[in-house]
Amino acid sequence: MQQNQNAYVRIVDGVTTFIARYVKYLAHVILILLVFEVISRRFFHAPTDWNFWVTKEVFAVYFLLIAPYGMLRKTNIRIDIFYANWSQRTKDIIDLIGMTLVWCTVNIIVIIWGSAYAINAYKVNELTASVAYQMPYWPFKGLIIVAYILLFFQAISEIIKILQRLLAKGEKA
Repeated sequence: MQQNQNAYVRIVDGVTTFIARYVKYLAHVILILLVFEVISRRFFHAPTDWNFWVTKEVFAVYFLLIAPYGMLRKTNIRIDIFYANWSQRTKDIIDLIGMTLVWCTVNIIVIIWGSAYAINAYKVNELTASVAYQMPYWPFKGLIIVAYILLFFQAISEIIKILQRLLAKGEKA
């Protein structure tokens, strides 16, 4: 059983790292879009109608697809004034409760309800609100679901790692 758990953890952590390796370049795309908008607005007095929307959507995709990697690298926000002074076992118990009750619950809710919105956006061919640059909105809504599925898998991976630490003999510092 532990071999299956370890295989799951290795696969999910590997997929998360692989995705992050390439998604990080979207930050460069965002920077290029913003610089393009500033130059066109300031120097050519020709602001674009599409740039704000595209930049916002690219940032949303970036943020959502990089979130599982943040979970893997433990970059989530904690109240260190309390957390730093706790033993590793107490930290693991608090993290287990948080992962199980908050992360998994929220992910399941977003996946279920968000899927309905994504499917509906596809069925009606929902377009973006920008009048000048209308694009289909369903790919972005679908990416939200994909990102939350990846986040859910990463949360399960983290839960497995926490349970393995808690079930190991002795407390680690």
